[in-house]
Amino acid sequence: MKKIVYIVALVAFAFMATAMITSCTASQQRGLKTIGSNWGGGLNRHIEVYTQQGQKLYEFDGNVDIQESSGGKVMFDLPTAQGSKRVILYNALVVALEK
Repeated sequence: MKKIVYIVALVAFAFMATAMITSCTASQQRGLKTIGSNWGGGLNRHIEVYTQQGQKLYEFDGNVDIQESSGGKVMFDLPTAQGSKRVILYNALVVALEK
């Protein structure tokens, strides 16, 4: 009897968890994607960096983790053969397109 109660409780919990995840608001879905990006080493993106005058400085495709901050600073980690390379940009225009 206890085994049946545990199975029913487990199935009910799985159903509620699935319903919560699939019926998230757009803000909650972005939050889940952010958590996945933080734990998974970033998202597959196309990055373009421009000067304030519009000249392209850099372009990269791949799995990138981005951190924004105030004061015109953007940090992101680029994967390399030796691990990852931190890039910090000040007062540059960064376009990060998710693939």
